[in-house]
Amino acid sequence: MRDPLPAVEVLRRTARGAYLAWEDAERRDWCLPGGVTLSAEPPGFFGFACQRRRFGYRVAVRWDGRRLAWRGLSRDDLLRGDLGSLLAAVGVDLWELLEATADAPMGGPSRAA
Repeated sequence: MRDPLPAVEVLRRTARGAYLAWEDAERRDWCLPGGVTLSAEPPGFFGFACQRRRFGYRVAVRWDGRRLAWRGLSRDDLLRGDLGSLLAAVGVDLWELLEATADAPMGGPSRAA
């Protein structure tokens, strides 16, 4: 079982994401989709966008100065790893977001954080 995330305060939200202040932030390995492991402190800026496509989800993540993107991810790909806990830390339920995206027309974006 993963260590719980430190407490976080959302300082400001923008159309692209949220500025965050973490309590006792330490470097750790973050498990992201596609087998990507990012060794970093929790993000000071985090953004997430998701589109349902015919053959899976297209996802983009902004993590401080990094932009990561994946195509063709399954729900399981998204629910495994640390994206769910990062989104939960900023008040977004990944499962609910995926459900809402599934109900939207294909290709419609969903933004969080």
